Amino acid sequence: MGTDVHPEPTDGRREQDGQVSARASVPLLDRAEVLRKVYHFFGGLITPGIYLFLTKSQMIPVAAFFMAGVLAFEIARLRIPAFRMWVEAFVPIRFKEFERRRLAGQAFLQIGFFVAILIAQKEVAILAM
Repeated sequence: MGTDVHPEPTDGRREQDGQVSARASVPLLDRAEVLRKVYHFFGGLITPGIYLFLTKSQMIPVAAFFMAGVLAFEIARLRIPAFRMWVEAFVPIRFKEFERRRLAGQAFLQIGFFVAILIAQKEVAILAM
């Protein structure tokens, strides 16, 4: 037959004049999510920023201290119910649902920073961070 039938996209987009608009499928970020992203952005700059001013041998214990601190915080948050309730009540950064039951991304980020410092040249490690 002479008519082309184009089904509606199933991901929330609408086709108008041959163009597919993604406007309907882009969710807005709420305030807590924006705070979370800002925290991760600036938190991710601290270790590489410090490394700019230190040698590798000076940075290894600093990175180990940060990694140990983040891991201690995360283990306490996961294993001590009163501490977890305090964190959820008073820390303005919202955890993702899956992070409520396991290590948050910051722990893996600090482990990755530490490994990068150990195995790579300074410039490469900073860029990798």
